[in-house]
Amino acid sequence: MSAKLLLGKATRHKRADDLESFFHVLCWVLLKHGPHSLTATKVVERLNQNYDYVMISEGRSIGGTHKETSLRSRAMRDPEMVSDVFLKNLLVDFEDLVAGEVQ
Repeated sequence: MSAKLLLGKATRHKRADDLESFFHVLCWVLLKHGPHSLTATKVVERLNQNYDYVMISEGRSIGGTHKETSLRSRAMRDPEMVSDVFLKNLLVDFEDLVAGEVQ
C-alpha cells in the first residue's frame, strides 16, 4: 500500500498509489530473496521498519512513515540494497518515479 494511503494523506486512491504499492512489493521480495549484501539482521530490520511498523493514533492504525522516509531518501541507492547492476538501475529509476508523488 502506498505511504500516502497508509498515512491518511491521500484524498482518494490513484494509479500512482498502485505503482508505489508495486514498487514496495518488488523491494520486499528483493529484501527477502536478494541479490543484496545485507546481513540477515539488517534484512529483518528493514522489513520490520518499512513493512510491519504501525502505530495507534486516536484509535486508528497508522503506518507508512518509514515507507515515505525511504522514498524521500532514495534508499534503493544504498550500495548494499541491490548487488545486480541491472536490477539496481531498474529499481532506482522506479523509485524516482514513485518518490515524485511523496515530495
